[in-house]
Amino acid sequence: MNSDQPTPEPEPTPTNATIDTPDSIISEPSDSADMTSSPTSPSGKTWTTWIFSIIALVTISDQLTKRWALDALSDIPGRSISVFGDFLRWTLVYNEGGAMGTNLGSSSLYTVIGIVILVALGYYLWQYRHVGKLAIPLSLIAGGAIGNLIDRFNHGKVVDWIDVNFFDISLFDFHLERWWTFNIADSAISVALVFMLWVSLRPERNQLSNSTEGNSESPADEAGQIHQKEV
Repeated sequence: MNSDQPTPEPEPTPTNATIDTPDSIISEPSDSADMTSSPTSPSGKTWTTWIFSIIALVTISDQLTKRWALDALSDIPGRSISVFGDFLRWTLVYNEGGAMGTNLGSSSLYTVIGIVILVALGYYLWQYRHVGKLAIPLSLIAGGAIGNLIDRFNHGKVVDWIDVNFFDISLFDFHLERWWTFNIADSAISVALVFMLWVSLRPERNQLSNSTEGNSESPADEAGQIHQKEV
C-alpha cells in the first residue's frame, strides 16, 4: 500500500440545502373549532342570565311607569302636563292599534299578533343566546312586547304617556305635526331595531370580513411557498 497516496477531501455541504418537513408536522386548523367556547366568551348560563335580566328590567320599568301615568294623569284636565315646554309632555293616551298610529284591526288582533311575535322571539333568543349582538336587542324587543301585551290583557289597549314634539314630517299626502305618544316598551323596541340596523350596516365590519377571507391562507400553503422560494 502506498502511504503517499493523497486522501480525498470531503464534498462541501451545499448552503442552499432544504430540509423536507413531513406533512404530518404541518397541520391546518380544524374547521370544527367552536368560537363560542373560547375562555373569554360568556358561558351559556351567563348569557341566559343577561337575557332574562334585560327582559325583566324592560317589563318591570314599563309597567311601573304606566302605573304612575294612570295614577298621576287620569284626573288632570286633558290628561297632560308640561315637562319642557311643548317639546316634552306627559300625556296619557290609550292606544287600541299598533305602533306609530297603525290601525289594522281590533285590539284582539294585535293581541294575537303580539303573542305570535313573542313566541318567535323566544325561539330566536334560544338559537342565538350566545351571540350578544343579537341576544341583547332581541331581549329588549321581547321585554317591550311583554309590557304591551300585559296592557292589552288588563285594559284591552296599550297605555302611552311619553309625548315628544320632534320635527314635523311631510311626505306626499302624509303630514305629521307631532309624533306619536309612546311608552318605555316602545322605546326599548325602537332602540333594539336601530341597534340591529346599525350592526348590519357597519362598513368597517364588512371590509374587515372581506379582507380576512381574501388574505387567509392555511399554514400548509405558506410552508409550500417558502419551500418553493428556497429551491
